[in-house]
Amino acid sequence: KIKFDVIIFDLGLSSNQLDNRDRGFSFKYDGPLDMVMGSSSTKASDIINSYPEEQLANIIYKFGDERLSRRIAKNIVKSRKIKFIMTTKELAKLIKQSFTTQQIHKSKIHPATKTFQALRIYVNDELNELSLALNKSINLLSAKGRLIIVSFQSLEDRIVKDFFNHNSGKRWRSSRHYPELVDEGPITFNIITKKPIRPSEREILNNPRSRSAKLRVGEKIH
Repeated sequence: KIKFDVIIFDLGLSSNQLDNRDRGFSFKYDGPLDMVMGSSSTKASDIINSYPEEQLANIIYKFGDERLSRRIAKNIVKSRKIKFIMTTKELAKLIKQSFTTQQIHKSKIHPATKTFQALRIYVNDELNELSLALNKSINLLSAKGRLIIVSFQSLEDRIVKDFFNHNSGKRWRSSRHYPELVDEGPITFNIITKKPIRPSEREILNNPRSRSAKLRVGEKIH
């Protein structure tokens, strides 16, 4: 079997995907509510226009960590009874209406950011795909091979952190997205980055999209 000395995971969306208005990943451009990366048959518009209010709220809260998830879901359901929500701008405008002026000014991010993240993660089953890929990478690495992972949001980073902790024999607090793991696992990795590496101020200035990035590295023992 082919073994690799280095495997790199650069998680999330590429700039090309974000900037393509036809993919529907960004609320900065008006486009169809798609958000499909691969072979998923479910589009974001299907979820927005057909899922029950409670399920919508749960998705927005679980995958977007959005505290106003119930209010947003309620407004979505109310709006779609009059007219289906089919574009990114329509959805972003509707989400923004769920926030008070004070909440909007106080926040560092656009009101639609967390909801769009939640829909994208759900549509593409991203967290399960990440867990599967991490587990499969173990057998693909050679001895002393390094697994390098760059994540861009807290749900991804928690799964990566739990994976390394589990496979380095540490006790750890389980993520709700990694339910199959137990307190301790086999000692397969040495954790190289005790704390994640963050981008410098210069890098953020040159590439603003790197601001939330966290890099973690593990070295396979044998």
